[in-house]
Amino acid sequence: MKAASKKQAGKFPGLRLIGQRLYISGRSYWAGWMEEKASGLSKKQLYVALTGFIAVAGAYCIFLVYQGISGGSSDSVGTGRIRYVRTEPAAAIPHDSRPGNEFLKIKAFRNYIDSLDGTVQGRKIRDSIMQARPGLLDSIAAAEAYFKRN
Repeated sequence: MKAASKKQAGKFPGLRLIGQRLYISGRSYWAGWMEEKASGLSKKQLYVALTGFIAVAGAYCIFLVYQGISGGSSDSVGTGRIRYVRTEPAAAIPHDSRPGNEFLKIKAFRNYIDSLDGTVQGRKIRDSIMQARPGLLDSIAAAEAYFKRN
């Protein structure tokens, strides 16, 4: 069973296997290129280049640590508590406060519910609505009262 799975892995390499192969070939190419460039330098020149690279990298690391400690960077992140949240003012949503359309829609729905009492099929529909939404008539009455008050 294991032999069959190894054959399948060899036939159909997955993305991970392809990535590993690309990485190894790139690493080999880079090592060959670097060896070719460094082959013309003496041992002393290689040590000077290595020392220079370490000095520049170390100086940059020390600079970053100093900037972080002294707060000299303008992009510093505070570690204190958040005192307020900056937000853009919300755009006002236009609302028609007149009881025009809403009241008419509620009244029309109330008339529809009342008209369902006239037939047997209508009563079945009304009962199923009332069973699914038990407080619907109370909500309609409250909304009508609200619109009549205002």
